[in-house]
Amino acid sequence: MAIHGARVVVTDCPFPSLEIERELLEPHGVSVEFIGSSDPAALANGVKGADVILTNWAPVNATVIESAGSQLKLVGRLGTGLDNIDLQTARRLGVMVTNVPDYCTPEVAEQTFALLLGVVRKVARFHLETKQGRYDLVGSLPLGRLAGRTLGIIGFGKIGRRVASIARAFDMRVVVTVRSTVKDVPDGITVLSLADLVATSDIVTLHLPLSPESQHMINDSLLSQFRRGSVIINTARGGLIDNDALTRALDAGILSGAGLDVQTPEPPPLDQRPWNDPRVVVSPHAAFLSTDSLDLMRRIVVRQTLAVLAGQRPDHVVVG
Repeated sequence: MAIHGARVVVTDCPFPSLEIERELLEPHGVSVEFIGSSDPAALANGVKGADVILTNWAPVNATVIESAGSQLKLVGRLGTGLDNIDLQTARRLGVMVTNVPDYCTPEVAEQTFALLLGVVRKVARFHLETKQGRYDLVGSLPLGRLAGRTLGIIGFGKIGRRVASIARAFDMRVVVTVRSTVKDVPDGITVLSLADLVATSDIVTLHLPLSPESQHMINDSLLSQFRRGSVIINTARGGLIDNDALTRALDAGILSGAGLDVQTPEPPPLDQRPWNDPRVVVSPHAAFLSTDSLDLMRRIVVRQTLAVLAGQRPDHVVVG
């Protein structure tokens, strides 16, 4: 299968230019174009005639996939999660879908603990108040230690396991819950039901994909079972949490704080709750982000693209 003359369209990206993609693809005669929009009409128009669509967060729905035309061979996700791609339509039309798992496992685990420390040790609150001219230790009490506290991890894949390793270095007790049987659970980590985990954890952190089953799993019903005064951290997907329920749990004292790297919508209305609550630490979907992770992810996606254009099967195929 000829690669020369193929057209790659990038819907959106979290980096300032497509220099790496062009450097690696154009010598093969592959053109690289950028849409830079999440608008459905702009996407549908921009992908027409594309052999490959590369996407970060933009919604690659049925209309977008169908608009590309019959020559479309691949929708490549610039990341891990697949909730912005219509997998059913891709499957129906015989379009391959790939992602890049594990490229940012260290970064997401580190961001999880950055948010955790920001909330539990009140680092973010101390910073803001100090910069505003308030230098007050007593006003931030009570303030606890991490050692001896229980961290509940929902989703025990590679990121969840790395978070567990960090937590144990802080002398925390680690409990996990999973949707299926997990092998090789490290010694000292306890597997619990979801209900038991939230009832016994001081801090709950989410590390599972968004799906119809997990949508708003953190809702009023589940939050009512949380240990009073606990904290929730989310570096997975914003849709896992019902934001109104989170606000109510903060008001009721069920939660003493939250660390949110992912939101629904993105960007969220930062002048509204829960995002403007001083007990909530927010970062702009940055957990995956580092120079190292982006470089690795982009080069993997280029390899996937070249493989598909050459009629070969790439790594990390999700559909096809």
